[in-house]
Amino acid sequence: MVNELLDYEKIQSGTLSIKTSRHNICDLTSEIVKNNQDFALEQSVNFVLKNQATPCYANIHEHRFEQILNNLLSNAAKFSEPSSNVEISLDSVDGEIFLRVKDHGCGIPEEFRPNIFEPFSQADSSSTRKHGGTGLGLSISKSLIEAMGGRLEFESEVDVGSTFSLILPHSE
Repeated sequence: MVNELLDYEKIQSGTLSIKTSRHNICDLTSEIVKNNQDFALEQSVNFVLKNQATPCYANIHEHRFEQILNNLLSNAAKFSEPSSNVEISLDSVDGEIFLRVKDHGCGIPEEFRPNIFEPFSQADSSSTRKHGGTGLGLSISKSLIEAMGGRLEFESEVDVGSTFSLILPHSE
C-alpha cells in the first residue's frame, strides 16, 4: 500500500522516470503468471496462459510491466468466482501486442465504468471490505503503461466478468 501511494505521488508530480528496453513479452508474461500461481490458488482460481503470440517484443520497463501485470492478475483472481479460470492471452495484431487478462467474476457496473481508472475508485465500498485494496492499482497501471507507449483498455459485463487489455507497440 505504501509503494502504491509513493508511485501515485510520483505520477501526480511528474517525477516518475521510466526507462524502457526491449523485452520478450511472451517469456516475461509466462514467468509473471507462474510467479502468481500461489496467489491464484489462495483465491481458489486457476491462471491459464493461452495462445502466445510470436514474435512478442516490446520496449518496456521490466519492473513496471511486472507491477502492472501483477495488479491485473490480482484483481482478476480476487473478483473471480471460486474454481473459475482467469485466462491470460497474448496476440499480435497490426504491429501491436495485446495482452489480455479475462476473469469470470461480478463484472463492472455500467455506471462505474467511466471512473474505473480514477485514483482511489472502486466499484463499491463492499468490494473494498471484501477484497481489500486502495483503489490505486488500475490508475497507476494505466499511467505506467502509457509512459511506456502503450494503453490499458477493458470490457466488462455484469455477472459475467471483465477483460483488461494491455496494448503495446511491437519493438523491432
